[in-house]
Amino acid sequence: MINDQDARTAWPFTAVHELVHLWLGQTGISGTDSENKIERYCNDVAGEFLLPTSEILQLSPFLNLSVAKIAEHLGQFAQANRVTRAMVAYKLFRAGMIGKSTWETFNQRFKNEYLQVKHRETEKNKQAEGGPN
Repeated sequence: MINDQDARTAWPFTAVHELVHLWLGQTGISGTDSENKIERYCNDVAGEFLLPTSEILQLSPFLNLSVAKIAEHLGQFAQANRVTRAMVAYKLFRAGMIGKSTWETFNQRFKNEYLQVKHRETEKNKQAEGGPN
């Protein structure tokens, strides 16, 4: 299932993630520890398929900068590789290049920025004439 409310750049990740569930014959319902392991595995496979870990090594020189500067580099890198910034941050975390709290900081930052953009688009569309999108 691909949520059309997600960023379009997130769709390939979701598609591969769900394909891994099909290959495993496992549902995507989270809750128990083993199901969380399956989710993490599906995330890892999708992440590696779309952006091999060897590719993110080039971000190492930027990881000692401020959060804002790192976020800027992650954004440029994500755009060049046609993936989400959140996925790049996740890959850095899973590769041990950033800690969990840093990954969570980036994840929340990117989510908030995405929600702000969606809100601005919604407000803009309310002002436009015509029917629903």
